[in-house]
Amino acid sequence: MKHLPNHHLFAITFAVLIIALSVGNAATLLNKQTGAETYSLLTDELNYWKRVVYTHPDYRDGYLEIAKIEMALGNTNEAENYLKIAEIENPNSEKVKNFENILGVSTRTP
Repeated sequence: MKHLPNHHLFAITFAVLIIALSVGNAATLLNKQTGAETYSLLTDELNYWKRVVYTHPDYRDGYLEIAKIEMALGNTNEAENYLKIAEIENPNSEKVKNFENILGVSTRTP
């Protein structure tokens, strides 16, 4: 078995590393979204869940999804309003309490 000189081994290792990094960067670039794309996806999702709760007004998890999306969009007041609706639908829900903790808001009156 013939051995490669160290400088050839280094060159091959370096070339493989460069190719691997290039492939990784290309994949990362393909997966990145612009702020406008993210906003568009969130608003599409928001509209979907609003249609769901419109047709199923007692669906607590739909209101929680809306609250989560509103918070992601920076609409804290809207998020709190939808959490309140979810709480009305199921006042003893641990899921609602968990969402309040995650979002850092409280809809409960003392």
